[in-house]
Amino acid sequence: MDKTNLIFLVLTILVVGFLAYSQGAFDGFSDISTFSETGVDPYFITYIFYMVVVAAVSIYVYRLRKQIDEMHGMMIGMTFGMVTGLITATLFLIPTGNFLYGVIIGSIIGLLFGIPFGKLGGHLGIMEGTIAGPMGGMMGAMLGQMVRPFNIEIFIPFFTFIFLITMIGIIYVVNCRV
Repeated sequence: MDKTNLIFLVLTILVVGFLAYSQGAFDGFSDISTFSETGVDPYFITYIFYMVVVAAVSIYVYRLRKQIDEMHGMMIGMTFGMVTGLITATLFLIPTGNFLYGVIIGSIIGLLFGIPFGKLGGHLGIMEGTIAGPMGGMMGAMLGQMVRPFNIEIFIPFFTFIFLITMIGIIYVVNCRV
């Protein structure tokens, strides 16, 4: 992949990340009653923005899958499983408070991303993705439960920043390997 496409991908991730942040800043994450008034949950919209970034990075990684070695494949499977489980469970649990469903949904989404991307790393990569998916779901549920009583306007920008750094890190690692 040439440098122009790589720069375009990173800029797209930053723009979508800014949209996720600004959507929360303007709609107010701490006011959970916004969902009942408007019919649109701000956490769901933020989750969609996050998943668009994950999809863009996934397409980039998938296009370069033939040039990725076993160790990089294991790291990609672990990162995708952990991050998708973490963001799913966290953003599900903050507005609902349902810990059990947060763990289940986060773990399933983590497995759905961790196992296929773990295949890039062979059998050990599949095992990494299988372990990281439920671990991300459980950690996301715990994080969402602990953050609920605190200031969400501070947490969501921090969470978005960490998420974007992780996605840009995956792009960097794959690009350096290729």
